[in-house]
Amino acid sequence: MNETASKAAVGVDVGGTKIACGLVDATGAVLESRRVTIDANDPTGKGPFRQIAEMVCQAVDAARGMRLAVVGCGVAVPAVLDRGSGVVIWAPNIAGWRGFPLGDLLQDATGVPVLLDHDGPAAVLGEQWMGAARGCDHVVLLIIGTGVGAGFILDGRVYRGARGIAGAVGWSCLEPEAVEDPVYREKGFLETVAAGPGIARQLRERITRGEPSIALDIAGGDVCAITAEVVFSSAEKGDETARRVVGRAVRYIGMAVSNLVSAFNPEVVVLGGGVGHRLGPYLGEIRRVVDATAQPQSAPVVRVTCAKLGDDAGVIGAARLAMEAFGPGVRASHHEAH
Repeated sequence: MNETASKAAVGVDVGGTKIACGLVDATGAVLESRRVTIDANDPTGKGPFRQIAEMVCQAVDAARGMRLAVVGCGVAVPAVLDRGSGVVIWAPNIAGWRGFPLGDLLQDATGVPVLLDHDGPAAVLGEQWMGAARGCDHVVLLIIGTGVGAGFILDGRVYRGARGIAGAVGWSCLEPEAVEDPVYREKGFLETVAAGPGIARQLRERITRGEPSIALDIAGGDVCAITAEVVFSSAEKGDETARRVVGRAVRYIGMAVSNLVSAFNPEVVVLGGGVGHRLGPYLGEIRRVVDATAQPQSAPVVRVTCAKLGDDAGVIGAARLAMEAFGPGVRASHHEAH
């Protein structure tokens, strides 16, 4: 076994509701993985940290049993970060992670080098290395889940922006009158109408106003139990109220994709996240919006597709970043993407 083949890295993807961790080898294979619901009740932020540290230690132990050397750990976080110091400056969805030295704490707890990055760069690198954008140098990953974000690979390199938070696509405003609406100003227009919680909220509001929907039966008669998953399932069963909600979200997602195509001229736009993974049946409609509204030289060359890696994208991408930072001789593809 050569030196590169005997190396592995740990990738951690911190989401709004869960933490995923995996041991990834130099070929991109996930050898061992775990997922837990995030401890959101600790106001100090140490609860989620302890969860991450335990999962990383378990992955390191697994690597030892496989006779693999762990070169480091990459952690993808939906937050504003100081990548150089490993400090989480602000994480809106995790209490206590403001000025939180996650990198140093995790390195001390696990004994392996740690690199933090935003979740968008990690996920797009995962899809570019092993997923739907494999081998592409110009990639946009639109992540539609609890919120709406994006990751970019431009000219073969991950693009992060001036403060490392490029990709806040959820703030896109696609209806001018929405700017004055406090519902849309709180989290951004696109996120409010197209992310999972927004999709669920819209159907709940319609049902409350008296519109019929089988979603209420699927949710056990509790309107508050309706989730985006329930909305999509109801729409797929032919429920007209749910179909109207999903159709509205799909139209706005199509407009967002069109704007990204015009702005960045990518080879591929990948739709990921919990909502993005449900958009396969709607790719034709999104494609029609792109063809009708995107820059006419960019539209014909772009491929629009759903992500292939699912929840593993952030894990694989975070591990890839750690390999490139801490494992000399390990490379993602024919070009550096970090």
